[in-house]
Amino acid sequence: SNWGGRNGTLRSDLGPLHPLFRSLYSDNTSAVERQEDGSGFAQYASGRKAVCIISNHKSRRAGAIVYAPFDFVVQSAVPLEARAGAAQLSAAVEGGEGDGSDKLPRQNRTRHLGAFDDWGIGSVQTVPDSRTGGSGLYEGSKNH
Repeated sequence: SNWGGRNGTLRSDLGPLHPLFRSLYSDNTSAVERQEDGSGFAQYASGRKAVCIISNHKSRRAGAIVYAPFDFVVQSAVPLEARAGAAQLSAAVEGGEGDGSDKLPRQNRTRHLGAFDDWGIGSVQTVPDSRTGGSGLYEGSKNH
């Protein structure tokens, strides 16, 4: 099929159209969905999104946003006592309610692992190791 727009059909030297595609997990929830322009989503079996692919106008270039299957704590350069919700966190720890990690303010948790733009520039990291806090990082730049 041909795409059309306000100014007629798109140029043939732009990327191909892809057939619509949908893959399901055994419980009939969506695993992978792809649109005609190549954009799409992949979901974890839990239903949470894993990857979002964005394709612009059949240009053969695509950007991506990558997500972890669960929230994880993000290290911050902002001291804990300067963050919103720090008073409640201190009270929880002092009151013997554990280390307070379950009460961290929302901005300290994320599922976002990274992103690449349509030129391949960006980075994606692994979820930090629960024992060491270390994580891996892959970067793409205009030079490599």
